Amino acid sequence: SDQLRKELAHELQHRRGPAAVNVLEAMAAGGTVPSSGALHDTVAACLEGDAWSEALHALKLVHQPGSALRLVAVQFGTFRLAVRSLAAAGQLELALDVVRLMAAEEAAHARSDRRWNLGEHIFVVLLSACADQGRMDVAEEAVRLMAA
Repeated sequence: SDQLRKELAHELQHRRGPAAVNVLEAMAAGGTVPSSGALHDTVAACLEGDAWSEALHALKLVHQPGSALRLVAVQFGTFRLAVRSLAAAGQLELALDVVRLMAAEEAAHARSDRRWNLGEHIFVVLLSACADQGRMDVAEEAVRLMAA
């Protein structure tokens, strides 16, 4: 609805990421589809405020069954921003979750014959952070996702 879009714009204007995620949840449940730019801005606002899990939750809404957000194409830059920010903050498990969502998005696009290669440098960002922080468990899972 227009009201939800206005609420989302208001929360984003004030960079209130978690509040914007709440509006996205209402949109998802109510059948209102936000723009991919609004999703990106919500994730960015969450990351700026160290609301790591809320940023991931916003991305997960896109893959939630029955969600109106399933119609939103997540921008490549949104995944890149999330992985870089989370890895830099030491939130490697959450960064890996974002890579999982990215792989699911890429697979969905491939199934619909709209080839969409996200680029290996996002994996490199995560793998470098894993090496720096000695987290080979997360690195191994990322390598498995790359090979899939």
